[in-house]
Amino acid sequence: MTHRLYFLVPVSLSAIFLAYISVSWLYVSCLFLAILLLLLFTQSLSVTEVSVFLCVFFVVFFRFADMYEHQTPIESFDQGELMGKVIQVKQQTDTYQRFIIQPDNQPTNVLITHFNPLDFDLVKGQHLRLDVSFEPPESPQNPGMFDYDRYLLTENVAAQAVAETVHYEGESLFSPIFTYRLKFLYHLQSRLSETTFGLVSALVLGEKSLLDDEFKDLFTRWHLTHLLAISGLHVGLMVHMLSLFLTRICRLNKETTWLVLLLVFLTFPFIAGGTPSVFRASLVGLLGYLALIIRTKLSTLDALSFVFLFLIMIKPYWLFQLGFQYSFLVTFSIVLSRPILSRYKHALTSLIFITALSFLITLPLQLTKFYSVNLVSLVINPPVNLLFSLLIIPLCFGIAVIALFVPMLLPVMDHILMTIFNGLFLLLSTIDRFCYFPFITGRPYLLHLILYAVSLFLLLRFIDQEKYRQASRYGILIVIIISLIKIMPYFEPYGQVTQLSIGQADVLVMELPHRKGVYLYDVGATTGKDYIEVTDEAYTRVIKPFLHYRGIHKIDGVFLSHSHQDHIGSLPFLVEDFSVEGIYIHSSFDEDSKLPYLDYTTLKVGQRYRMQQHNFDIVLPITQSLDPNDNSMVIHTTFGPFSFLLTGDISAEQESVFLAQYPDKDMDVLTVAHHGSQTSTSAALLEQLSPKYAIISVGLNNNFHHPHPDVITRLKAHHIQLFRTDTDGAVIYRFHKNNGTYQWYTNNQG
Repeated sequence: MTHRLYFLVPVSLSAIFLAYISVSWLYVSCLFLAILLLLLFTQSLSVTEVSVFLCVFFVVFFRFADMYEHQTPIESFDQGELMGKVIQVKQQTDTYQRFIIQPDNQPTNVLITHFNPLDFDLVKGQHLRLDVSFEPPESPQNPGMFDYDRYLLTENVAAQAVAETVHYEGESLFSPIFTYRLKFLYHLQSRLSETTFGLVSALVLGEKSLLDDEFKDLFTRWHLTHLLAISGLHVGLMVHMLSLFLTRICRLNKETTWLVLLLVFLTFPFIAGGTPSVFRASLVGLLGYLALIIRTKLSTLDALSFVFLFLIMIKPYWLFQLGFQYSFLVTFSIVLSRPILSRYKHALTSLIFITALSFLITLPLQLTKFYSVNLVSLVINPPVNLLFSLLIIPLCFGIAVIALFVPMLLPVMDHILMTIFNGLFLLLSTIDRFCYFPFITGRPYLLHLILYAVSLFLLLRFIDQEKYRQASRYGILIVIIISLIKIMPYFEPYGQVTQLSIGQADVLVMELPHRKGVYLYDVGATTGKDYIEVTDEAYTRVIKPFLHYRGIHKIDGVFLSHSHQDHIGSLPFLVEDFSVEGIYIHSSFDEDSKLPYLDYTTLKVGQRYRMQQHNFDIVLPITQSLDPNDNSMVIHTTFGPFSFLLTGDISAEQESVFLAQYPDKDMDVLTVAHHGSQTSTSAALLEQLSPKYAIISVGLNNNFHHPHPDVITRLKAHHIQLFRTDTDGAVIYRFHKNNGTYQWYTNNQG
């Protein structure tokens, strides 16, 4: 039998991952079995190999099923006292701690937040007694929004709680290791500059949270975050440096060096934060050195396969971690590409190939999770990878060793590392300012991903066979597939109107069929306690991810109803990231609220504006009011069979003006004014216009107690179907320009 054990991991991984994202586990399992039978009957696989595949698949399958079956619902946890062991410390300051605890006699974990000082340092393995109050899970309220519940699943977290008190009860056998690690971090912090300390903490001890957020954001934009986390590259460099030190300086023999390195491989994952990539690299190295000691052969592929299966069996929820997926996908692809790499004689050529391969192999994950990719990063990645490999990572490990044995050299090493990294950061910032052009695709369909996977496999196969003409055809096909993902909205005959759920603020996204136009009515933001100072939270968590999810890179127009920040606060963030063709206001808009670097177009009330073959009627305000809310620009427009009235924050007084001025206007959908305030949505408006649907954009448990019960009562009395963003999430209306078919649904209803 041909030795093909390494095939079982990619096949099993693909099957389980498809089952994870699929609606039906049974469907994917049947598909997987059908493929195996096809391979068996075509003699591509032997009976023995198929049997191995089946055993592996079903063992892992039932391990996942068991994990889901034993997920503990939040209702099963008792409010009050909680006893358990610290699994991970996520963040720790003088007045704030965030950590994961495994309750006694529970298979799942709890994420704990504590807002007061502690009289001891939190480390992994400690046993604690806490007084807690559990919080409801945080489900995504908008398409494209970060799924925090699913993220917690990657840590086997079933519930979140706030701890009123935290009491130390004892520690585990390994807690002293983590205590020493924490003390070493404090020692480094007192001796090093902020930049150097952040780098050494991240690259040597796996404490990425101590890095400056500006560094992490920039590296994320350029697909370089793998360099800021410990990976196989870091472990390999560390082992190589340690091996040279033990053999050349300490003069240890080969067998003793191997034993020391075995000890390093066993302990380093715990010292370095225990991320999947650290465990992968360390365990593969451990198996390799064990094979040397017992004088047996073990291929890298087999070692990698065994490590994958071992980690999946002990921590099945790791499969949901992007870091785990990226780590194994890239490592497998590089190891399987060794025949190709062996033909490249220059290190730079090999590095370019590895960068391109890593980019292509992880691109489906990138597009599925983030809906965009930075293509220019392909040019930036190789030199930055080289700089980290040759200078930054060795310097970080060198500084960690010097801090232990020769601390008087730290200032010199600190200055060298800080100078190199700050120079790199300055260069990347400059490139980012002028060359950052994200390629926004939107979420790909499953068919696109399957076609991409097949094309990439054939591309690499023909490169391996040195049939470059055939390979180039599949390279072109890959470009065509990615382009198809990008242009799919232009073939979509349906339009969509989405009221996003962004708390006590407003954003309505209007997409015309065939992507003829994209318009926003208001682009609000979350505000501070003064309701004036804006933050970018709503923009970064909701608006930008949704636009990327929909494959939107250009916005044809933004209508601003009035100058309050809950309606215009995200505009500066929007124009920085997207091409905005027009910003539309009316004559009563507050001049002081205009951004000086933007051009505004003033629309006249009572006029119809035809934009991209779509009509927008500006109906209010007819006269300027002292109340900014009553100066809201009200728009009447039609999508498919339904007419919409977009009302901003107008009061019942302005509603009366509208009814008198436009007695013949019809309305099917009312966006309820002023977040459901009692001052709006009068009985007269509802009686004369008789809308079928009403949408309230409102924050959950807001301080204004919106929507007012009287408004809800009036809407129900007129038999109007009501959607609320606080309870329903984003409200989405799809329409067809020809036959008038439509569908209303909220995110919670699917």
